[in-house]
Amino acid sequence: MGNKYSYEFNRSFPHQTEGPEIAPYVNKNAPRKKISVSVASVLTVMVAVVVAAIALVSPLGFYVDNVAATSAEFFFDASGEAGFVPEDEIIYRMLCDGKEIISAPLPHEKGSMPFLGLSSDEYYTVQIIRNGELLKTLNFRTPPIKAEESSVPSAESTQAPETRPSETTPPETTPLETTPAPIPPVIAPIEITQMEGKYVVTVSTQLELNDATPRSFSLLFNGKKHLFLYDGSCYKAVLSELSVGEHTCTLKLDYVLGGVDESISVDANFTVRKIYVPLVFSGFSANQAPLDRTTTLDLDVTLNDSNIISITVLRKKQSLSFTKTDNTLRLGELSVGSHDITVKIEYETNGERGEVSQTKKITIKEPPKDMVINDVPAFLEWQSTLDFDGSITPNDAKNITAIFATTGGKKLGDVSISGQDNEFWLWGHVENLPELGNKEYEIYKIIFSYNLNGVAKTQSVNVLVSQYGYPASIMPSASPGVVEGKYDVWFSIGDVFIDADIKSIKIDVCDDNGIKADRTAFNKTYSKLKFSTIDTVIPQITINKDETSVSLRITIIFEIGGYEFIMTEWCGLA
Repeated sequence: MGNKYSYEFNRSFPHQTEGPEIAPYVNKNAPRKKISVSVASVLTVMVAVVVAAIALVSPLGFYVDNVAATSAEFFFDASGEAGFVPEDEIIYRMLCDGKEIISAPLPHEKGSMPFLGLSSDEYYTVQIIRNGELLKTLNFRTPPIKAEESSVPSAESTQAPETRPSETTPPETTPLETTPAPIPPVIAPIEITQMEGKYVVTVSTQLELNDATPRSFSLLFNGKKHLFLYDGSCYKAVLSELSVGEHTCTLKLDYVLGGVDESISVDANFTVRKIYVPLVFSGFSANQAPLDRTTTLDLDVTLNDSNIISITVLRKKQSLSFTKTDNTLRLGELSVGSHDITVKIEYETNGERGEVSQTKKITIKEPPKDMVINDVPAFLEWQSTLDFDGSITPNDAKNITAIFATTGGKKLGDVSISGQDNEFWLWGHVENLPELGNKEYEIYKIIFSYNLNGVAKTQSVNVLVSQYGYPASIMPSASPGVVEGKYDVWFSIGDVFIDADIKSIKIDVCDDNGIKADRTAFNKTYSKLKFSTIDTVIPQITINKDETSVSLRITIIFEIGGYEFIMTEWCGLA
């Protein structure tokens, strides 16, 4: 150093403003006593150290004390009582000769920490920074390890020493004193604990310096250096966001003992245990299918570290069947109305079982009613020209269009559709069809496109094209039976050119206009019924007393060449 050490560093430190922060007390009227040079120097040093400690005290609770040749103690108060809030970012920065040697955050509490491994007879600066702004600057200087007396003798001490006659008495012999061996430092065993439910580890230990002079005291965790804080009882470090598994911790103390540089270290292993997070079931949403009464439940489930054991869906404490795809459950059809649906999930987390449930009220609406194709009779004219007509019941279908096409879907002509209420008629005219030749018939399609409750749909109906129209000319009739209120239905047929297979016969009781079907009075399926034997089917229809003016609509579904056809006939009641 360019200048010798002076404990009145506030005046000698080039970065310190003139004068100490707190001026030392001087009693000018007190009587002066003669003191030896050595005693005066010691007292001067002691007074100067006290003054330096006072000068380093900050009104904000930050100060440096216990300054030694290679160490010092930094006291801080960043607690709420000192005016700090949890959102404040408080750090300290130590500089030597204007160069930063360490920078670290301070906890929101009151405590102290050691500065070890400092250089003797050196200037240091500690800056306190809050939220990026300089809050306080502390300056201090370490004394030399072996201080040399350089004080200017006082007026009393510069006088010539008194002359004394030589003494002839031999000096007394003093027995030799045995200097005890210096006691080395001791590091207590390392204590490592993991905070419950978090990946936060606390490392703590005790340090007894004894006769040693510390140079540095460091904590290495997985080879990375961490900040040690002294809380008044032990040295402590809090480490966060550690990975699961084995970790190695080392404490190393570098010190001087008896003028010799030494070091000791203590190792410890620690396993950061996995924190198992259970399943979280936040609820579910319910969506009815657009065309029926089935419902899908979308579960809001976060598995975390759990496995699902079972899922149960309950309605009025009764289990409902469902199919599962990922976190989506598809229920069967429910009745129209409101339902309280409970979803219960059983799970397992690290061998421990748990159960969660959520309940939601869902409403099932009546699904839309699909379009019904009644019939489309057709016949050829002049071997190549086709006229056809028919009817449909649109119900809830919207935007209905249709084309005449081959069985493969190739468009051959347009189809016109018109109507009112719930009864629509269709008709079309197609030319240049391939001639039948020796074939008895040909099959085409009318393809309908429409929208049903927001869903695009198609339906098709097969069209039998022949020179004779239907396979047979059916003329149904009905007459009162033996029992009052009963009517017998008879079928008469003409010449059968194709004896098709009849699959079903349905008879609806309609109003007197033969438009609105009030109810279905007969509906039966068949497996081997032929047109040639249809007259053997004699269904009996019950007519209610209030049905005074009605007609019957007879719908026959038959099959030719693997294709289904619809035929509709009407008859009145005799």
